[in-house]
Amino acid sequence: MEGYLVSGSLLFMIFAVTQVTADLGLVNVQHGSQNTDFCVMYNPEFQELPDTLENIKYSPYVDLRPEVLCGSAAQPGLIADSLVTVSRGNCTFYDKSKTVQDNNGQGILISSDSLVVPSANDSEYKDITIPVAVISNTDADAIKKLGDNVAAVLYAPEESVRIDYNLILIWTMAVGTVIVGSYWAGLTAHRLDKKKLARLRRGVEDGKTDDDDDEEPSMDVNAVMVVIFVVMIVSMLLLLYFFYDYIVYVIIVLFCIAAAAGIHACLTPLVEKIPFGMYKIPKSKSSKCAQVEVRSLVLALLSLTFCALWFVYRHEEWSWIMQDMMGVAFSIHLLKSIRLPNFKICFILLGVLFLYDIFFVFITPYFTKSGESVMVQVATGGGGAKEQIPIVLKVPRFAFSPYNVCNGVQFSLLGFGDILVPGLLVAYACRFDFKVQSGKVYYIATSIAYGVGLVICFVALFFMQIGQPALLYLVPCTVGTMAVIGWKRRELKHLWNGHRVNSHFH
Repeated sequence: MEGYLVSGSLLFMIFAVTQVTADLGLVNVQHGSQNTDFCVMYNPEFQELPDTLENIKYSPYVDLRPEVLCGSAAQPGLIADSLVTVSRGNCTFYDKSKTVQDNNGQGILISSDSLVVPSANDSEYKDITIPVAVISNTDADAIKKLGDNVAAVLYAPEESVRIDYNLILIWTMAVGTVIVGSYWAGLTAHRLDKKKLARLRRGVEDGKTDDDDDEEPSMDVNAVMVVIFVVMIVSMLLLLYFFYDYIVYVIIVLFCIAAAAGIHACLTPLVEKIPFGMYKIPKSKSSKCAQVEVRSLVLALLSLTFCALWFVYRHEEWSWIMQDMMGVAFSIHLLKSIRLPNFKICFILLGVLFLYDIFFVFITPYFTKSGESVMVQVATGGGGAKEQIPIVLKVPRFAFSPYNVCNGVQFSLLGFGDILVPGLLVAYACRFDFKVQSGKVYYIATSIAYGVGLVICFVALFFMQIGQPALLYLVPCTVGTMAVIGWKRRELKHLWNGHRVNSHFH
C-alpha cells in the first residue's frame, strides 16, 4: 500500500509574460462622507489609470444594468459625464466602450461573473480614450445598494512594497525541507547499504529478510520512469486546465492522504521513543503485512484527523498554517522515499522539468485565449474558481496592499515541485557523500546552491513583477554546482554513473 502511495505522490511534484496586458485596479466610490474601494480588472491598452486619488475629479456613478450597450444607448442622457456600469452581454468590449465614449461618458465598467481581461485589437485600442474595466457582479450589486447619490473614479495605486518579507519565511521552509529531507534520505540509504554489505559478508543473498520488516518503503527511479512521470504530469496539468472544477477535488483528497502518510512517517521516530503502546496488533496467518504497534496506529489516526480538519477548514484565512505543515511533512517523506540512482538520472529529470517549466510558463500564453500561461491559470485556479490546488507552500503577505479587496488576504506561493525536484538531487548528493566519505561536500554545496537559486528567483520576481518558474533558477544552480565539484574532485564519472567508489562503511 505504501509503495502505491509513493508512486501516486509523484504526481504532486510539479503542481508550482502575457499577450494581453491586464492589471488589477480599483474603483473608489464616494457615498456621503465615506469612500470605499472595489476591485476591477482593467486593460492599460485602452487607457492608463492614475496611481493616486490626488487632484482626481470624481464622476457621477450610473448603473445601467441590465442594459449591455451593444448598440445605441437607450438613455444617452445618463451617460454624459458619468462612470457607467453595464452588463456583459454578447458584443465586444470595444462596442460598449465606443458607445459610452460617443455619448461623452467618463469611463465604463462591465459587470461580469468573474474578472476577465477587457481586450480588443490594436486599431480599436487607439480609438478608445476612456478607461475600460471589468467589475464582478457582486461588487456592482454592492455599489448599487449604496444609493443614487454616488460618485466614483478609477485608479491603480502602486504597491508600497514590491517584495514582501513573507518570502523569508517561504525560503526558510523550502530550504529547511530540502536540508532535512535530503539528509534523512542519505542517512536511510547509507544504513540500508550497510545492511546489504553485512549480508554479503555473511554470505546471505541480497534479498528481503526478517530484519527488513521495519525498513522504509522506497522507490528507485530509472530513465523509463522519468519519461512516464513527465508524460503523467503533463497530462495531469492539461486535465486540470480543461476540467479544473472537477479534477481539483481529486487532487485535494489525494493531497490529504499523502500528507497524512508524510506526517506519520516524520513523527514515527519520535513516537517510537514513547515507552508505552508497543503492543503489536495480531495479524491473520494469511496476511503478508507487518504487525502494527498500537502507538503507530494511534499516530496514523491523529495524522488523518489533522488532514481531515484542514479539509473541513481549508477556506479559513488561517488554514495556510496547516497546509504548510502538511506540505513540509509530505515533501520530507517523499524525498526520503524516492531515490535517484545516479547523476545521469538526476540530470535527465531536472533537465526535462526545466524545459517543462519554461514552456508552460512562458510559451503557453501564446496559445491560450486569455493570454495567461497554463501553469499560472492552474496554480491560481483561474478567474472565479472556488478551490485552489493545495500543493504549494503559501504565506500571507505581511505588508498592507490596497489590492487586498480583490482577493482578500494575498499569498505568496511556492510549488512543491520547486522543493522536491531539486531536493531529489540534493538527496542523491548526500547519499554519494556517504559512499565516497567526502565529508558531505556535495550535500552542503548543493544545499547552499538551492538556497542561492531560490534567492535569485525572488530577486527576479522583484524586478520583473511577474510569477517566475523557480526551476529556471534552481536547476542550473544545483546541477551546475554538483557537476563542477565532481569535476574538481575527479569523481564526475563515478557521480554520473552512481558507482560505489568505496564499499567501506563506518
